[in-house]
Amino acid sequence: MSSNPHISEKIRILAVDDEEAIRTILKTILEGEGYLCDTAASADEAISRMRENNYDLILTDIMMPGMSGIELLELIRERDDEIAVIMLTAMNDIDISIRALKSGAYDYISKPFRPDDVTISIEMALQKRALILENRDYQRNLEKKVLEQSRKIQASFIKSIEALARTLEAKDPETRDHSLRVTEYSVRTAEEMGLSPAEIENIRVAAALHDIGKIGISDVILDKNRSLREEEVEHIQRHPLIAAEILGPIDELKEIIQLIKYHHENYDGSGYPTGIAGEEIPLGSRIIAVADTFDAITSTRPYRKAKTELYAVEEIKKYAGSQFDPDVIAAFLRAMGYEVSKRERKGPVSG
Repeated sequence: MSSNPHISEKIRILAVDDEEAIRTILKTILEGEGYLCDTAASADEAISRMRENNYDLILTDIMMPGMSGIELLELIRERDDEIAVIMLTAMNDIDISIRALKSGAYDYISKPFRPDDVTISIEMALQKRALILENRDYQRNLEKKVLEQSRKIQASFIKSIEALARTLEAKDPETRDHSLRVTEYSVRTAEEMGLSPAEIENIRVAAALHDIGKIGISDVILDKNRSLREEEVEHIQRHPLIAAEILGPIDELKEIIQLIKYHHENYDGSGYPTGIAGEEIPLGSRIIAVADTFDAITSTRPYRKAKTELYAVEEIKKYAGSQFDPDVIAAFLRAMGYEVSKRERKGPVSG
């Protein structure tokens, strides 16, 4: 029994040559070294074998009827670049050998060959392959670790901003838990619309942070219990842009930033800060806009008392196609459990 360390690893090799005698010799040598060995008489047969088995290494003749060994090599590289390939050639042609190496061959063996020529070349090719695969695994694991760390940093940043948003809301009893309710309504609407888990998560975060830009708005304006002057309205309308500036340093939040930035855009293009319209407005922004308005109407504010849910529903429906996306309104009403028969439901929605 061979002492080859690869026996326990079940290394599988495919030997491809149109000469039966060569295939027999290669199979004898390789199995004597403890490798699993299959053979193929042509490139086409080799391709068929590759569909049936996973190979660690392929030995292939260069000159064969039909598809050449070089063409087979190029096909192997396209399909699975983790397979080591060694070329066999009866020609002492350095140009062909160089072409084979440039095409991705690990080595080439000239015919006639000695058993040691084959075993040494295979050992070197497998060692090189192992190093390449180990390096790829390291890179993949490194990228995974970097991504995981980035996600942890992002999650920590988001939690900090969410905590800050809740702290700001807690200063005013009349807006306390506003973002929590808007988040709930938005997520329920997004689920009703059949959005993907990733899209729903972005909407959840954006809804939770949609008012974070009000950090940059004067409390004097936010707490006013009378109509705002034109310049004060313009000032408060900057809060989506301020939110985008606050969250901007985190590249991974780009999609979330867009949802927050455009949640005050109107479906007909009359909103702010940019005046985009229709499907130019991100769907998540259109969802948050409906949820935000519903909660604003059903909550007490410095300038007015809370209205009933029924009133809020009718107001939102009134502006379908102008301020709000009609499809989002329909999904929101379904998600909130509103039917035509439920016209008497009143009072704030529990958040």
